[in-house]
Amino acid sequence: MKKLRFRLIPLFAVFALVCLAAPMQIALAAGVPIAPSQLEAQASYPGDLAISLTWVDNSFDETAWEIERCVGAECSDFALLATRDASIWGPWLNDVGLAEVTTYSYRVRAVNASGPSDYSNVAWATTSYARPDGQASNLVGTFIDGTVQLTWTENATNETRFEIERYEVNSGETAFSVIGTVPPDTTSYVDSTAPSGTSYTYRVVPWRYDVFGGAPDTVTVQTGVGIAAPEAFKAVVAPRTSVRLSWKGTFAAGTQVVVQRENCDIYGCYGWLTIGKVDASTRHFTDSALSPAATYTYRIRAVSTTSVSPFTNSITVTTR
Repeated sequence: MKKLRFRLIPLFAVFALVCLAAPMQIALAAGVPIAPSQLEAQASYPGDLAISLTWVDNSFDETAWEIERCVGAECSDFALLATRDASIWGPWLNDVGLAEVTTYSYRVRAVNASGPSDYSNVAWATTSYARPDGQASNLVGTFIDGTVQLTWTENATNETRFEIERYEVNSGETAFSVIGTVPPDTTSYVDSTAPSGTSYTYRVVPWRYDVFGGAPDTVTVQTGVGIAAPEAFKAVVAPRTSVRLSWKGTFAAGTQVVVQRENCDIYGCYGWLTIGKVDASTRHFTDSALSPAATYTYRIRAVSTTSVSPFTNSITVTTR
């Protein structure tokens, strides 16, 4: 009689069989997918009229996501907004082309061949105002009788105001500043604050409440002849980390001298900074507490209440 012999199955073989059986068990148990969670809605930058949605995908077998939307923070009449192929799209959606100052609510569910999951949580967000639907064009500026007179074509239909902006050319300014505001449908503005003897670049910007109207036309206007510039401009190092500036000239009462220093660092130079303003009759200005063994460049000009001079030539000095 033969003896029965038993073989021990190696442990790795048992593990392999279990791994092979697991997908079969999962497939047999498969049904509707698990619901998405942590749905969030975020309104885009004012003027864009869009809301971005993101959510957490908790399922591995969904084939699509169904995104539903209704109007209001506590609305219940959800309607299908979009169906996204889950094999192509991640758990996000940008809802664009929305109405201004409107609240939208959203919910999401996963779908496969067995049906839809439960819905996610409801998330909502509120859009801001729309951008102005047109810009100012054909901007024209002229210097007449000591004022800059601006005219333009108004192309927006929903603006709530126009802002008049300017910056002085070659003065060291780096950005437009607002000098006036006019109501919607306005097509002209008079700038009576521009001194003679320089150039200003202007732009007219439409706004809808807090929403900027985009980059409009610009125009540069020369404001006539100004006063005479300071003469005999000099710069000397005295003492070791100070620079003393001096000038000559005949100035009307109340005239000031504006002192500018070139704005430089280890990477280069980036225009001019105004570092002081003194009565022109003092004929000197001291720039103190500078770095030792450093190079500085200066220029000055005279400024009255109604007029400015050209800048002097620039002078470069090195501290000790």
